Amino acid sequence: MNPRAWLQSLAVAGIALSAPLFAADGAGSTPPQPAQVANDEQAAAAEELSIGVNPRVSPVWQERIAYFNRAKELSAQFAAEAAAADKAKTETKADSRTEGKAEKALKALLVENKTRTIEGLLSCLDSRTTSEVNTRIGALKAIEASQYTHPTVSQYLAASAIGDPERQVRAAAISTIKARKDDPAIGGMIQYLMSSFDDKGKVLNEEVKAGAVEALQTLNDKRVYQALQYYVTMELRVTNTELANFATRQIDSFSVNNGANVSVLVPLSFPIQFPELKITRVRTTVKCPAASGLEALTGMNFGEDLDKWQKFFAKK
Repeated sequence: MNPRAWLQSLAVAGIALSAPLFAADGAGSTPPQPAQVANDEQAAAAEELSIGVNPRVSPVWQERIAYFNRAKELSAQFAAEAAAADKAKTETKADSRTEGKAEKALKALLVENKTRTIEGLLSCLDSRTTSEVNTRIGALKAIEASQYTHPTVSQYLAASAIGDPERQVRAAAISTIKARKDDPAIGGMIQYLMSSFDDKGKVLNEEVKAGAVEALQTLNDKRVYQALQYYVTMELRVTNTELANFATRQIDSFSVNNGANVSVLVPLSFPIQFPELKITRVRTTVKCPAASGLEALTGMNFGEDLDKWQKFFAKK
């Protein structure tokens, strides 16, 4: 797929990325934090509260908390099995992957309630609710093993790859995105990078920019660079038309006077004013946030020189 079409597909995915968890209408405008409650659950809790039910002990919240705890235990189990598998691989120098107890438990939990299970695993990605680094990494491995695709899952992975406070968790999130071949998640990462600049390419949020640059550099997907390169500059062809002057022109004509014995031609002239227009054509380029993002990713500053950018990427 060419870079332009790929970035356009990511832009479409970016709209879906702002949808609330498991909602079908795609509403929303900003990426949720990993522990954000889904809109449908908020509505259910609000309804229960309106009829006098304490949300802390309501069936909806009890169920969510129960699945979060089960997902947390499962994530810890995934992390432990992954560590054991890595140790065995190092010792035997062979990769003999088999389905472990954690993966079997995950499948059973997904059959029991897929929505609550995935929601619980996503909540485990939040360092505020899950302080254990290995558990967050295990949650990422469980999400990868679930093979569950949804725009919100992709967005949480992008948020984890950029915003988790621990480098090893960010690296694990990027590894999960690669394994899932998750283009919407990559689109979310690009969105984070672009959101750190204003319309003129000036940095608005240094922390977001640094996290996005690190994540995309680690991802090392050439399509990201190619897609950003396409939008580094936008060519403008502007035509300005203004009134310069009025020019008087003369239209010659004649009139015939018929007398008794002779016809006389009488010359006539009609002055007409024509507007004279001044047309100015300008062909130029303007810098956009994608240029700043590309410079931040590569460490190169070729400005609007597309030939230099193309030569640079041809060598990579």
